Amino acid sequence: MKNQALEHFVLTLIILFTIYSLAIIGILYIHFNVVKPLLKLNVRAKSMGEDDVSSPAYQEVCEIKALQSSLDKLEEHIDENRILSDELKKLTEIDALTGVLNRRGFELQREKLLATVSADTPVWLVLIDIDHFKRINDTWGHPAGDKVLASLGDTLNHVALPNWMVARIGGEEFAVMFSSDSQQDVLNSVRRLQMACRNLRVMTDNGEVIRLTASFGVAKGLPADQDRMMSDADQALYQSKKTGRDKITGIGDAESH
Repeated sequence: MKNQALEHFVLTLIILFTIYSLAIIGILYIHFNVVKPLLKLNVRAKSMGEDDVSSPAYQEVCEIKALQSSLDKLEEHIDENRILSDELKKLTEIDALTGVLNRRGFELQREKLLATVSADTPVWLVLIDIDHFKRINDTWGHPAGDKVLASLGDTLNHVALPNWMVARIGGEEFAVMFSSDSQQDVLNSVRRLQMACRNLRVMTDNGEVIRLTASFGVAKGLPADQDRMMSDADQALYQSKKTGRDKITGIGDAESH
């Protein structure tokens, strides 16, 4: 799975690079071989009479209009390529299996989130790790495990508020990030995530139902403390795993069982 994801990522980067290169070459070509000559012709045409349809000036005006029409169509194609490029860029930031951000997308979107908050606004990171995920793969097979991951990604996206970031940053590990001034609101939000995991039911291909729980590690930090916050959240997640799983650790002294 990791090799396939890497191949997909490399292929997407190659496509993006090719599109950007072609777009730049096209823009330069248009500028030097179409736009500049067109402007010169336009100036010349305006300096001549355009009332006589049989005059060379009128013919040049017609040619200019035809060139302008072709240029408009070319610009439409460039816009379409730009849209395609944006879509491919999104693909490099989205985890194909779960539909949430991947690790690269998480890091990029995190920078955008931090740019929208002040230096003293608390930012919260919630790490979520599926409990006994290896057991799920061993019992029902990897396709069922993939279905669990996809279902959890969809569930987290459904529970998350519009200004939250949701990402899959590892095999069965997810991350949720947002800003909040209220520790109690954060605890309530993480508990909603926990209950959503507990209530999740995944049907296997042979009709069996998989139930799951997850462990949570939470850390608070300021925009300048991102490396420390990731480390703190990871340590909190480890404590949740170590002390029984299906727990929330890291929000003050609060723990949820």
